[in-house]
Amino acid sequence: MRLLLVLLAIGFVSPALAAPSPASTVAACVAAADGEFAAQRACIGQMNAACQDAEDGGGVTTAGMVTCANRERDQWVALRDAALSTLRTRENAAQTASRDRALSAHAAWSQARCAYDASLYEGGSMVIYATAACEVAQTADIALMLHQRAHDLLPD
Repeated sequence: MRLLLVLLAIGFVSPALAAPSPASTVAACVAAADGEFAAQRACIGQMNAACQDAEDGGGVTTAGMVTCANRERDQWVALRDAALSTLRTRENAAQTASRDRALSAHAAWSQARCAYDASLYEGGSMVIYATAACEVAQTADIALMLHQRAHDLLPD
């Protein structure tokens, strides 16, 4: 950690690609939306865009753009996993089986959808970013659905 801070201080590591501040996280954005689904959906892509727009230019290369997208996707995965953890303790066996089928179907859909999105850039370097950006959106969609369901199941 000290090495990262030293490298940031002397400019060897892009601040945009360094760890995000707590206020810029997906979880903070979703929490600030206060349960309003449209406002939560507006969080999708915000962290990725901010990372790419950072003044250091770290997000202007394909590799930088992918790094930014992957960082956001990882945060949606964390939100999804937290919701799944809650749901596992509160749903009955039939709900669990239904949820697991839905997750499998969503994974297959996401893979096909992202391959389709990437096909627009066939043979180009943007295939990698198109796939990463699609994965952000697909992961966010399922994370928000599960997050809302987990929230609905919480006792008042």
